[in-house]
Amino acid sequence: TLGASPARVFTHVVIPLTAGGLVSGAVMTFGRALGEFGATIMFAGNLPGVTQTMPLAVYVNMAGDFNAGLTISILLVIISFAIMIAVRLLAHREVSHA
Repeated sequence: TLGASPARVFTHVVIPLTAGGLVSGAVMTFGRALGEFGATIMFAGNLPGVTQTMPLAVYVNMAGDFNAGLTISILLVIISFAIMIAVRLLAHREVSHA
């Protein structure tokens, strides 16, 4: 430990070494959550403004209001691409400084 406290070791060694894995896990979790509407609709229901998620809104609107469903789908794709680009830029920046 070279005299460093456990908190200092954690913040200066453990967190930087695991940051890539933590970010990758968060992105994969987000991607999985975007596609998960089966369990949500079964256990939480589909109450607009209360338990309705964006994938549920797409699912419901594709049958009735196609334009609303398409708009929400495009918004989800834009959000997903923005997150993936941000992660790639952050990962590239971390690698180039090492």
